[in-house]
Amino acid sequence: MPVEVGFRLAGSPQPLILVPARVNGVGPVPFILDTGAGSCLLSPALASRASVSVTSRETATGAGGRLDVDLGTAETLALGGAEVRDVPVAITDELSRIGQVVGAAIEGDVGYGFLRHFRLTIDYVRSRLTIFRGGEAPAGEAAPEEVPFRLAGEKEPLVLVSARIGSGGPFTFAVDTGASTTVVSRELGRDLGIANGRTARMLGGGGHVAGLWGALPTVEVGPTRSHNLGAVVGPFLGPLSEVVGTRLDGILGYNFLRQFRVTFDYPAERLGLFPA
Repeated sequence: MPVEVGFRLAGSPQPLILVPARVNGVGPVPFILDTGAGSCLLSPALASRASVSVTSRETATGAGGRLDVDLGTAETLALGGAEVRDVPVAITDELSRIGQVVGAAIEGDVGYGFLRHFRLTIDYVRSRLTIFRGGEAPAGEAAPEEVPFRLAGEKEPLVLVSARIGSGGPFTFAVDTGASTTVVSRELGRDLGIANGRTARMLGGGGHVAGLWGALPTVEVGPTRSHNLGAVVGPFLGPLSEVVGTRLDGILGYNFLRQFRVTFDYPAERLGLFPA
């Protein structure tokens, strides 16, 4: 049976999705729903309350640069009745800084380590997340309209789709519910001539990121089309491409995704964008 979980948006006008989660039975506490994250993240305070022990330490790479994180394993991580056991987690106080920027308490981040087991639908209009265990047949979804995606790699499992921008492409875009706005690479922004000179400042893992505002004439993903979409021309996609091992032309974030009821089917590697 599917599980329905309510969520809220924090940090308007470029918000993040916050969902109630439980770690080792502790919670519910607010987590970012983040298809752009490989690891699930915990704040140090939550890790302590949930008795998640640190087993090692590593340096991770975010949009804003590198940051050190502690590693451990949560015995259980749950959103509503959807639970996964033995979930690898990274422990970082970066979540506190993000929470200060968006004006909300944030204790964790739900990434690929949890999401990979499920098919999930995000309804931005109803503020509802519906979770199906992999292999369940969802009722009422227009599955033939879904498009394939691929994962960037085991270490950085970004959801990648082909997109056409204006009359050009296809280009490779990540689909990231943890991105508050859409981003294009400096090279693509230059080729499209979209940067208007206004400075943009975005929050990313590891610090703030500077860019320039612009607008994409049209964005097409499969049968779906969006017009005059605001975007930031960001310099960090080059270094991020090196980390994930594939060229990234852009990231589709909140201002694109909010127009749709969005389905990520991880077991089948399919993405659905249905009119909201």
